[in-house]
Amino acid sequence: MFSARGKRKVGLFKTKIKSHEELVASHQSFYNGEFEVLQMERKSFWDIFPLNLLIAYAEAPFPGEWKGIISTNGEKIVITQSKKMNATKHKKVFEFLVEDIDSYDRKWNEKFMFKNKISGLTQTNVNYFLKYPIFICTIGVCLLISPFAHMFHNGRLLNLTYKDEFGNEEKFLKLLNK
Repeated sequence: MFSARGKRKVGLFKTKIKSHEELVASHQSFYNGEFEVLQMERKSFWDIFPLNLLIAYAEAPFPGEWKGIISTNGEKIVITQSKKMNATKHKKVFEFLVEDIDSYDRKWNEKFMFKNKISGLTQTNVNYFLKYPIFICTIGVCLLISPFAHMFHNGRLLNLTYKDEFGNEEKFLKLLNK
């Protein structure tokens, strides 16, 4: 929050959710009964080893990366893209059934493979060994072509990370795997 000289940094586009209750209240309208909610960050198509270190250091808003909230009651999942100035307000809403997920992997990040493409949420699933030569050969171009990557393949992948700030990730995963 403070720089080396003691002056306060202004985080214009960073909003911190103070409690789990704020998260629950932001998704309450999507459910009738009990549900669990977590903060999340959608990863971009170019989230590969050398580039993700630069992204983490620079905190640059690369295409396809955004913060949001994910919730489930065990039957359906709701993912909302947060607005920049207020994380509990929704810019986009994606609602689907747990049955729409073809596979789920937690090797490095959470990776959901859907049965069908969901426009604005899913992305192309390309092998990392193919991404490396493309990245090395076209460092600057990779950021320019990433919005058009969906033209090469009908993507069904959602790559994200959870932000378990309130200790409820285990309960969320139990509902998800119900």
